[in-house]
Amino acid sequence: MKNVLLIKYAGNNVKIDGEDYVIVREDDILGIIAGNGEENAWQKLKEAFPGKYICLQFERTKYSNDISDGKETYYWAAYVNYKEKGIEDVLDSRSSTPIDAVNNLIKKVKSLLKAKEDEK
Repeated sequence: MKNVLLIKYAGNNVKIDGEDYVIVREDDILGIIAGNGEENAWQKLKEAFPGKYICLQFERTKYSNDISDGKETYYWAAYVNYKEKGIEDVLDSRSSTPIDAVNNLIKKVKSLLKAKEDEK
């Protein structure tokens, strides 16, 4: 329970499909804590790629393969459609926090731009 503030001793802990949950009454919730960095990450993404098509989103994916055993994965993804200087891709980065996704994407684009520059 990262972003929900509860009264002391609120709720009952339960495990459903291997995941831990806390069941609470609405009256036991004191508030929702904002600030997982979405706004700062979005601002940094806009500043890093002005005029580009960009996207920052939280994704939940359930895989049905042997590697993940059907588990759900959650991650932040940052995308940019960077069509110039020989980079014709939509580049993406996936991380556990929004700011990490943006920082990793910026590093990836800088690395690709440097590689293109070095080719000359």
